[in-house]
Amino acid sequence: MTEAQARAKLRKLLAITLERGAAPGEQANATRTIGAILQEYPSLRDMIIGVEDMAGPDRSAAGVWPQESLWAFWQGVLLGVGTAVSTLGVLVLSHLCHRGNHS
Repeated sequence: MTEAQARAKLRKLLAITLERGAAPGEQANATRTIGAILQEYPSLRDMIIGVEDMAGPDRSAAGVWPQESLWAFWQGVLLGVGTAVSTLGVLVLSHLCHRGNHS
């Protein structure tokens, strides 16, 4: 995925997480994907800062996310990071086991 494609996907996912009518599962999936995209393209974090432009008029203060949305977002980020660390750990252990068997 190119950075432009990641930016477009991130824009759609941010809209899903801000939508009040979106199902909790849909929001959770979106936030996990957002975390993975931001891990791969850290330069896109500026879109998170500019998210208040996408927010509806029912926001109490510009740039303030509801507690549930913020929690779901950070859960997604942590899940993305945890998945990457876990995958790396499995690859390292697999490499070490194969190395030990062939020595």
